[in-house]
Amino acid sequence: MKRRKERLWVSFAGGLLSGLMLALAAWVYTGRPMVFGGEVLVLPLIVVLIGFGWQLGQLAAMADMEQWYRRRTRRR
Repeated sequence: MKRRKERLWVSFAGGLLSGLMLALAAWVYTGRPMVFGGEVLVLPLIVVLIGFGWQLGQLAAMADMEQWYRRRTRRR
């Protein structure tokens, strides 16, 4: 249960920081007259970070399942 709460707080913090990055990029963009800059790359970065987090979650789930399987097979 403790691990689940930690993951919840980490995902909350990640979402909060992503939102702040997006807000900052929008603020910078509105300060320029019709010119795109590096702040446009924030959206693909957020997508890449979501994909990276998804992969890490799958790896953690696989590691947990493998650990559970090893404990179960040792008892027999």
